[in-house]
Amino acid sequence: ADFWLNEGFTMFIQRKIIEKAYNNSDMAKLDAMFSYHTMVEDINSMGAGKSFSSLRPFLIGKNPDDAFSEIPYEKGFNFLYYIEKIINEKAEKDLFRLIFKRYLSKFEGQSISSEDFKNYLYEEIYNNFDKENATKIIEKIKWDDWLYKPGIPEIKNDFSNKYFNEVEKNLVKFYNEELGDDFVKEFNGWHSKVKNYFLASISQDEKGSQLSDNNYNYLRDSLKLKNIGNV
Repeated sequence: ADFWLNEGFTMFIQRKIIEKAYNNSDMAKLDAMFSYHTMVEDINSMGAGKSFSSLRPFLIGKNPDDAFSEIPYEKGFNFLYYIEKIINEKAEKDLFRLIFKRYLSKFEGQSISSEDFKNYLYEEIYNNFDKENATKIIEKIKWDDWLYKPGIPEIKNDFSNKYFNEVEKNLVKFYNEELGDDFVKEFNGWHSKVKNYFLASISQDEKGSQLSDNNYNYLRDSLKLKNIGNV
């Protein structure tokens, strides 16, 4: 049931690495935006009103394998991203980074529960803020909603980024059959994450299931997708 403590944290760290590796927070935000759609698909598949679509599912008497999905990964990441934002809004520095590092050191080599993390987090908040601000931050965290409410999180993080805007602009041109040779060069210069987002947007769009012959041929011949062996 506390699987998100492994995987939500892993995704949080992974996207910090992406940000550092590319010296670019937009790339990390695109990765988060791309995976958010996968999380929504899994929530709908598990049942938006059922416990398996919550961050901490009720598993007593259930087979844990039946609850496996992207939800603990991505809902967990979104929760941590949200906590980071509301803590750092009130801090003069990247306080959540320090809290996070201390958390890893404190519980290294141990098995812990969501309640252990919660108690640790609240203790850190009270240690770093005056009582009034600490209380406001804890109220904003909405712990029980994030942990136990099934379905799509009520709070949606803002992952706006330049790559998303670039892809959306070209998708409009694509459906209008306005992309030419200039875009081929642009597409080939994109990072694989940007290419994936462009193609996934087509595959997930209703328009994408009804492509014109010209659009299909453009993907196949101009972008040469049929010749790419790497799925």
